[in-house]
Amino acid sequence: DVTAFFRSEWAKQHEASRGPDMQLVGIASPAFFRNVLPIVMVDQLLPMRNQRARHSWLGRAWRNLVPLAKAFLSLTGLLDKFSLYGYSVGLVLNHPVSRGSLRLRSANPDVQPEIDLGLLSHKLDQERVVAGARTVLKCLESKEFKPLIADYHDALKPLLKGDDKTILEYCQSNGAHAWHACGTVRMGPADDAMSPLTPDLKVKGVDGLRDRKSVV
Repeated sequence: DVTAFFRSEWAKQHEASRGPDMQLVGIASPAFFRNVLPIVMVDQLLPMRNQRARHSWLGRAWRNLVPLAKAFLSLTGLLDKFSLYGYSVGLVLNHPVSRGSLRLRSANPDVQPEIDLGLLSHKLDQERVVAGARTVLKCLESKEFKPLIADYHDALKPLLKGDDKTILEYCQSNGAHAWHACGTVRMGPADDAMSPLTPDLKVKGVDGLRDRKSVV
């Protein structure tokens, strides 16, 4: 695996003292592809961008189809073929300004909450991701890298000569969050609107509820 960090033009001007806001991740691991390819195959059949759908009959069908897709790819030899010779390049926006929301839909704890990640909802994030994607494509098309590429995935080909709108739509349709579910809930004083928790771990606006796990 290869990881490179770089700053967007916006970060160079506004976050000079902070770490790079963009990250390029290259993966050439057969084990990674053996697990990811079946998921990609099923996701093309049943897109699961709506988080609530994962708890519906469609979500259960999605999860059941993944092992079937893996068995199919294994039996046809496609899993070994693409796992050994595939290469994936990902772009990560490390300092997003877009904000999502988490809302309770019911007082019943068995009812799944309404989750809106708000990915790329802010114009600044959209501009940085498009510029970052162009950096990734420039690396792939460089004289050092291009001879190593036999072909691109069909979904990637329109991006090579695409405009900003094409690249943004691709990122919005195929992007996902990349962080773990710990260290993501901020503590702060009562007048800090960006802190869901008080310093003593109480959830603001909800009586009798404290965070006792590792998400702070």
